[in-house]
Parts: sequence; structure tokens; C-alpha cells
Amino acid sequence: MGIFFLFLLFLPCVHSTSIDLLDQSSMGPHDPNYCNNTGLLEGVGLIQSTLGQFLGYECSAEFFHCRWQSDGFRTYKKKCRVGLVYDTLGTQNCNYDYNVKGCKMAKGGACNSTQFTCSMSESCVPLSSRCDGRYDCAMEEDEHNCPMCAAGEFACLISEECVPLERRCNGQTDCNDGSDEWRCDVCGEGQFLCGKSGECVDGTKRCDGERNCPHGEDEILCRVKPVEKLFTCRSRDAQITMHQVCDGRADCPDESDELYCEPPRTPLI
Repeated sequence: MGIFFLFLLFLPCVHSTSIDLLDQSSMGPHDPNYCNNTGLLEGVGLIQSTLGQFLGYECSAEFFHCRWQSDGFRTYKKKCRVGLVYDTLGTQNCNYDYNVKGCKMAKGGACNSTQFTCSMSESCVPLSSRCDGRYDCAMEEDEHNCPMCAAGEFACLISEECVPLERRCNGQTDCNDGSDEWRCDVCGEGQFLCGKSGECVDGTKRCDGERNCPHGEDEILCRVKPVEKLFTCRSRDAQITMHQVCDGRADCPDESDELYCEPPRTPLI
């Protein structure tokens, strides 16, 4: 009697495991017995695991366990808990579908050429949402690893590269993702496509400090060239570059750029 009460206390705990042990269909052997008939596996689309002890479907929470009994192998039906799928070819355990190879986007289908794939969120968003400064994917993938490109460069939408703007729509793919040749029928060579509005602006206006696209896409993710530091001469009427200071030649009118310079070291003989 005491063992029975211990079993009742244990029941709430097993529900937290990755396999649903309370599934009544997993208590007894399953019919038909897939473990003894490989022909049946192909007929129902089951995949055999590397070790051969488990059978599963692609991206499914349902799977089967082959266990040895006195009269041979028996098939036992198992099921992962809600939100998990069985990784037949990988870990051979229940896992989140985005961690299972070949299972991403399985529920909603693949995204088309005008959409960005939110691989972890399992959803599709318009390509114009990629790196626009706003999170559109549930797991925020659309704003990860966005390329910072300088003026005169085109930012590849997915492959995180920068290519010269003049190479956009030149008939040759320069971005690894091919995005430099997308929508050339809308905005051709030398033009910048405002993804949100679909308008075209002169490519030279990207990262010029002024918003030319209605939503300002031409002024985001701009890589600014570092400003060279200048040395102000003591007379305050001239400036020179820092590499001209203490170079052994006076460049300021008052020669203040050569004051307080350490004398060159004499090499030891």
C-alpha cells in the first residue's frame, strides 16, 4: 500500500521530463510492430535512428522505441511533451524544433524570395524589415549581425557584407546572398532602394547626413570614417595633422609643432 502512495506522489514529477510518460498509448506494445518489419517503416515514413532503437518522423513529437522482449523486439509508442519534437537523426532525444537539423520552418513552410527567414522564431518577415532598427522577428533575428557600411557602399541584406554601390544591379552577383541584384527592375544601377516605401533615391545620398527615404533607411547603419585629429598651432591661426608633429620639420608658422619634442635616441654601439 505504501508503494502505491509513493507512485502517486511521483506522478506530478514525471510530467516535467521531455518525454510524456503519462501517455497511455506508451504503456503497452504498439501494433503493428515496426521493429520487426523494415518494409512497414518506408510505408508510414518512419526514420530509423543511428543506434536503431528509436523510430521517428521528421519534425514530430511522436516516435517509437524498440525494446527487446522474450519473443523478440516490441514497438512502444512514445511522445515528447508539448512544444518539443523528437530528434531521430541527431541527439535521439526530445528537443526544440529549431535545434533539430532540417526542422526549421517545417510548420509554416519556407519563406519566399521577398521575405527574411526568422530561423529561431519560425516565421517570415518582409526583407525590408531586415536591419531597419526595429524587431520584427519574435526572437529578434532580423536585427542580428547587421552590416555597417560606409557611404558609397551597398549593404548585403542577409550575408552581412558591404560591396561598392556601383556593383549593385551590374548583372553580376557580388553579395553572397545575391541581394545586390534584387529588385533591379524597381531601382537600377546607382540607385538606393528605400525598402519601406519602395522609392528610389540617388545612391550618393546614402549616409550623407540627410533623410532622403520617407522612413530614413538611407541613414541607418552608416559606418562613419574616423575623423583625423588635428594639432592647433600655438598662434591659433593654423592647424596641422598629428603625424606632422615632432617630425623634425616645422609645419606651424610659429614652429610650435616642434617644441617639447624628445630628441631622437642615439643607437647604442
